[in-house]
Amino acid sequence: MANSISGAGSEQSLLASYDAQQESSLVTLELWGFKERITKGVVKDLDGNQISEIAETSILGGDDQSITGAALLTYLTTKQLAPVQRIQKKGNAAWLVPFVLKDVNILFRKFIPNDFLESIKQQCDTKERADEFRSTLFNNGTQANQKSRLSEAIAWFTKALFVNILLEDKVNSAACYSNIGIVYRAFGEYRKAIQYHEKTLEIALEVNSREGEMKAYGNLGNAYLSLSDYEAAERCHQKHLEIAIEEKDQKSKGDAYGNLGIFYRHLGEYLKAIEYFENCLSISKENKDLEGQETTCGNFSSTYGLLEDDKKAIEYAEKCLSIAKERGSRKSEGTANGNLGNIYYHKKEYQRAIDYHEIHLRIAREVRSPEDEMRACGNLGNAYNALKDYEEAINYHKKNREIAQNLQYKESEAIANFNLGQPYFNQGNYTESEKALTRAIEIFSEIQRNLKRNEWKISIFEMQSVAYRKLECDYIVTNKAEKALEVCEEGRAKALYYLLSNSDTTFPLKVSEIQLIAKRDNTTFIIYSRSIADNAHVWVVRGNKLFSKSLELPVDIREEISLFNEENSKNPKEQSRGGRLTLESLIQPEEDTVDPNIELSENLKMLYQVFINPIEEWLPSDNGSITFIADAYMRDLPFSCLYKEKEKGKREYLIDRYLITTAPSVKVYDWSIKQTREISGHSLIVANPHTENEDDHLGGAAEEGESLASKLPNPELLAGKKVTEENLLNHLAKASYIHIACHGLAEERMNIDSVFEGALRLADQDNKVVKLFADQIPKKLDANLVFLSACDSGKGSKKQEGVIGLSRAFLGAGVPAVIATHWKISDNITQSIAVDFYDCILNKNMTNAEALREAMLTQRKTYPGEPYLWGAFFLMGK
Repeated sequence: MANSISGAGSEQSLLASYDAQQESSLVTLELWGFKERITKGVVKDLDGNQISEIAETSILGGDDQSITGAALLTYLTTKQLAPVQRIQKKGNAAWLVPFVLKDVNILFRKFIPNDFLESIKQQCDTKERADEFRSTLFNNGTQANQKSRLSEAIAWFTKALFVNILLEDKVNSAACYSNIGIVYRAFGEYRKAIQYHEKTLEIALEVNSREGEMKAYGNLGNAYLSLSDYEAAERCHQKHLEIAIEEKDQKSKGDAYGNLGIFYRHLGEYLKAIEYFENCLSISKENKDLEGQETTCGNFSSTYGLLEDDKKAIEYAEKCLSIAKERGSRKSEGTANGNLGNIYYHKKEYQRAIDYHEIHLRIAREVRSPEDEMRACGNLGNAYNALKDYEEAINYHKKNREIAQNLQYKESEAIANFNLGQPYFNQGNYTESEKALTRAIEIFSEIQRNLKRNEWKISIFEMQSVAYRKLECDYIVTNKAEKALEVCEEGRAKALYYLLSNSDTTFPLKVSEIQLIAKRDNTTFIIYSRSIADNAHVWVVRGNKLFSKSLELPVDIREEISLFNEENSKNPKEQSRGGRLTLESLIQPEEDTVDPNIELSENLKMLYQVFINPIEEWLPSDNGSITFIADAYMRDLPFSCLYKEKEKGKREYLIDRYLITTAPSVKVYDWSIKQTREISGHSLIVANPHTENEDDHLGGAAEEGESLASKLPNPELLAGKKVTEENLLNHLAKASYIHIACHGLAEERMNIDSVFEGALRLADQDNKVVKLFADQIPKKLDANLVFLSACDSGKGSKKQEGVIGLSRAFLGAGVPAVIATHWKISDNITQSIAVDFYDCILNKNMTNAEALREAMLTQRKTYPGEPYLWGAFFLMGK
């Protein structure tokens, strides 16, 4: 470095110096093997006035050969400082060089190589030569980036930025900021990337560059997603898409769709991600954009791989690989190999999977992509674990975790810890397995606490829940039944309790607290969990006693349970509230000649033997109360209908003996019990909304509404054409009792962004079907009870913390008790059950559970061998 240099374009003289006496610390920079020592201190002018502090930094710059003697750019700002003619250096301290061009003063905190300063003076004596010089610098950076020489790319882009600022060229300065940010993201330096992209956005807004805005928002969204800042990521990507649509920029619109697809894939919303990727691929093909097609095919492949659709995953991986080789894109070539490795892992061809993942790892290190290296190590760890080479699996997962920690990539760190727990568990090293799984849960909890939107908390919890199940399994195999139950309960309670309590923290219940709740309410908790492979575990909590047992389930048990959840209808027999009720839709007989009653009966009997018989000795005495809490496919069991034969031809259903309720968790059950609400005396009854199609008319629902309007206190009956969205939403907030008798639409979503499933069909308008979706349920209601007298109202998307549908939406709105249905229900029989239920509530002073049981038993006496007609109803909560 020279001792002094003339400032450009200024005749005024003021000596500015770096005060070496103010040095406060030395910082060691270490990034991808390069090291540099920089100083931290205070800059003052000759009068002793402080100009600004020099910040610690790890931003690289320098010549194109090495980091030695490189420039370190901390940041650039346009502060109004006095013009500078010469700079003086004291001792071995760093240089601070304020350059001046015309009347604009730019403060650079930077080590500046002397040869570069000389180049500027020589190359920028005319505008034409300056334009050519900065273009050369920028192009060198682009070429270095394409060849994955990342530190070299930053050096070239930094030099180009330096010249552009001297020339007061904001547009080209923004391009440099953007590219430096992109390279930093490739380095895994996400926060630094965000700083540069924010500067890009600032300039784009200043010069009114819509193209610059779109690029900045897209890059910011990707960087925020890498930091698991989902709110910021979605906001940026949606803004990118919004501007692209306004500007009718197809290329940018495609990029935004692709980014949103990646965003939703991160949240585990794979089908939604695929919809965005389809839009992206369509635009890329239309524009003959090979790079866009390559990237999107890679995204398709990884997403279909997560869905275990091997055929489509291989198809798109091979397309991605072919285009990548054609374009010479090594990074995409590595990604394609990684996707192929995951596919063969799913196909249980583990050695073949390892071969592909090793290619991915080799390319990741070649192109210096820490994210790709992290993923390749994680995938290799999983493959070696499957081959029972646990030591090799542990080594790769530790490397995976190390890179994730260095990148401050929280979600990947959590997943790495979860994966690390698996080989430790398989080794029988339960102590280390517990440590890794507990850490995974802690990190996921940290991410979840920082989320604002409840549906994202649910999605993140889906990933976290797997760690809960594995930790629960850890405790089960080490005979720690109490700890296993506590982990199970904590996992169940989290997402829904966050919503109910409007709190970002929740304290898991101890077994002693669960026992106190059971004793207080004189109920027996039966808690099922699918914690070990395809088998299940059950805890029975009765008073101060805790019983624990592992259940061995038949291989086809999930198929048997799914018989209660099929939507297909054949040969309609009776009108129902959601299509047509048929036995075939419930039990799917293999041949038309099979008697459905026999098959259904055998299934219910078998389910009793599997889930109830092993714990029967621990159940309460007759007429006792049972609260079922189950996860996975077990939550769909119609417990009331399960039966055993006391003697030939005589069935004893569970509902004959017990008062039955359900809950997502003990924590949520306890919350619902504690809700004390003022009874407003107002009731809302929604019955038989008007439909243009006469076949959809529900005569029983119409009569049901009229009957209830004569029984419930201060009723407001919305029927026929009055059942509009506006009317319904206005009345929901006022009612203590809400009864809705209409068609239920189980799998409907408001839009592709909806986590909730389920809708109610309202009155048709202008020959169009109108629906109220689960997402549209108000976030706060004062009702004490909601009775969803509609088909499939208890269904929805299956999440670990519960079914995310209509019933969940009302629970989330603070309603302590919701009655819903497992399957399609009979129009006429449902009317009888509803009328009997309210009669028991209002005239016999029964609880919700007692009243529902009494109403169902009345129909059970009439139809003893046909539980599908009366057994669909279940009570959640109080």
